[in-house]
Amino acid sequence: MSNDTGTGFGCLCVIVVIFGILYGAYTGLDSLGWVPHHENSVVTAQANWFVGESKDCLSYPLDAQTARTMNKAHGYAISQINCDGGPEHSVNVTFYGRIEQPEYSRIGWSCTRQEDSFTCKQTGNSLAALTNASRGIGCADTEQDVRRETDIWLRRHQDYKKSPTNYRLIIKYLEDHNLCFSQQNVDEAFEALKPTLEH
Repeated sequence: MSNDTGTGFGCLCVIVVIFGILYGAYTGLDSLGWVPHHENSVVTAQANWFVGESKDCLSYPLDAQTARTMNKAHGYAISQINCDGGPEHSVNVTFYGRIEQPEYSRIGWSCTRQEDSFTCKQTGNSLAALTNASRGIGCADTEQDVRRETDIWLRRHQDYKKSPTNYRLIIKYLEDHNLCFSQQNVDEAFEALKPTLEH
């Protein structure tokens, strides 16, 4: 009887080791962008984006608060893919890259339009880090500070709603224009983005 117990324990150990190796291999391949993920996501796309054309796009992993609101994991990186100034479309997307990336502030993608879907391959990422020198006077330190500054603006302009899309558009504008997170820069971003913000 004890011999059977030893054999059973040995088999269990082998199974655990094999599972560990397979999981490690999967995570490594996923990090390299070799594992496809099929998700329904929001993609901004102009009507003139033709089938087979590729565009450089960005996504912004969800912070913990937004992720809870949307019932997603912290760092969920594919809730919305911003490719151009076009309207939002909810479509099937095949992603090659990790779908959860809480360590980054934005993810770069190369997205190709298919007949009735999109394929997006991760091309890069950037950490959420601004040095004291690059922030300047009156600049916020974190995305939470950006939300606070954005909320102040929204209270002054009641016709715009608080939404993850509006927050992402503001953050993208600030990053694209190399601006820090200050009230003055948030005001500038809102003025520039008024036509595209959600009411």
